[in-house]
Amino acid sequence: MIAVKAGLLTAVFAVAGTVISLVTFLVGQAALPAGLGVSLGDPGVLRAVLGAAFYMVFIGMFGFALGALIRHTQGALSVLMAVVFVIMGILPSLVPQSLQDSVAAYSFTGVGRSLIVVKHVDGVTTPLTALILCLVYAAVVLVPAFILTNRRDP
Repeated sequence: MIAVKAGLLTAVFAVAGTVISLVTFLVGQAALPAGLGVSLGDPGVLRAVLGAAFYMVFIGMFGFALGALIRHTQGALSVLMAVVFVIMGILPSLVPQSLQDSVAAYSFTGVGRSLIVVKHVDGVTTPLTALILCLVYAAVVLVPAFILTNRRDP
């Protein structure tokens, strides 16, 4: 049952994320002065828009898995917000200065940034690495959620 819910939510998040990313891109482009915008056909732009949509799917699946593990809506939302905004935000400052940029690049925020950049910038991973990291991070909570749910709710 949880696999069906995860699949359905993934589809809903993918459609909603794609629409939101595309609308946001178009509104942003319309707000720019003439000559400063880019088009979806420019190198890397469509990938970045779809990367933003994928990041929304990732965060949604991470939250869904937390909900399946915790089985308490407010608790799951609290943990999700704590992980995304607090833990991943302060994690780079907890390591030695020489490692802070690397840790920041692999945090949720850094991974999200990597998915939406059009051209490579320092301090971000490649989009492919970010995609793989999202899948690994999601699996870290989804796999235990599947196992625990199957044991609790046979």
